Amino acid sequence: NEPFRLIQNAGRGMITTGTREWRDYRVSTAVQPALLKTGGLAVRVQGLMRFYALQLTDQKTIRLLRVYDGVEEVLAEAPFDWQLWQPVELSLEVKDSHLQAWVAEKQVLDLEDPGTPLTEGAIGLILEEGHMIAGAVKITPAFASR
Repeated sequence: NEPFRLIQNAGRGMITTGTREWRDYRVSTAVQPALLKTGGLAVRVQGLMRFYALQLTDQKTIRLLRVYDGVEEVLAEAPFDWQLWQPVELSLEVKDSHLQAWVAEKQVLDLEDPGTPLTEGAIGLILEEGHMIAGAVKITPAFASR
């Protein structure tokens, strides 16, 4: 029932798979947040200091975060009233500099990050200070129409 159970006592942690050569793809999973500061999906991961993340936050928002060489920038954020222990279907797609995010197949974020140095990398599950369960992770090619 629980392909992944993540627990992070302090700071940010991540479990990853894939290679630096992965470029344009969509990653999806269901997460069950418990008490956490932030948690969700990461794409174009090049380590703990370089990635994009689609995260649920303890402020009841969903946000798209870019971390590059340790510098964090929130690219987009929207209110989202998630509930403890209730599964939330998350998807994040990257194609070139275009990023799109869905919650339960409803698009919630759509933006360009022009000039991004994050053009390739692995995928991951990311958690900051808390506990989160994640289901099976699905990776598919980015849609060719974008």
